[in-house]
Amino acid sequence: MLKKFQCYYSDQSGSEGDIEKSKQDVKARDAVHAAVMFSRSAPDESFPLISVWIRNQYQGTFNNPVYLKRKELDTLKREELDTKIDILRALAARVNDTEGSLERLPYSDLMALIENMKDFPAVWDELDSEERDIREHLYKVAFFDRNLQAGLQTMILNQIASGQSTTGAAGPATSNLAQNAALLGGAAALHKLNQIEENTEEVSEGFGFD
Repeated sequence: MLKKFQCYYSDQSGSEGDIEKSKQDVKARDAVHAAVMFSRSAPDESFPLISVWIRNQYQGTFNNPVYLKRKELDTLKREELDTKIDILRALAARVNDTEGSLERLPYSDLMALIENMKDFPAVWDELDSEERDIREHLYKVAFFDRNLQAGLQTMILNQIASGQSTTGAAGPATSNLAQNAALLGGAAALHKLNQIEENTEEVSEGFGFD
């Protein structure tokens, strides 16, 4: 037989939400099921507990399933982020160990640097502060390395060629092509600056300024 319960949200300290706003009558066979049904009919991630009453008699306080689910997801996201940051820290340590000679890095590390150089500007404001700091450091190191710039140009050219060979591409694919083209322009500009620098050095040597 179903009974009519009154339910509302609260937290561990005993503080309650806006009872008049969140309080609801729920028909259920017992207080536990009343709390579950209340969490489904009026989901709220802010409060961890649900207080249940019947005819002004306290029936108990129960975990809010919606709150627990959010905490579980937050924990998983934090663990994933911590793993990603550990990987980035290890990469940064290996980069620093080269003392500027990035050609000493294995192929997988070089590809990771190139990918970061491509992706970092677009996701900068979405990153956790610690991940952003590490990726910014790796971006700067890679950006001023001529060999990685050449690798980036080759990668972008291959992606543009691949995208253009697919007819009727639209939406995200078109956006990626535009982004790659822009990156290629930036890489080409840096390459041009490198050429100017080399030419300037040669002229300086010719005039005895070396």
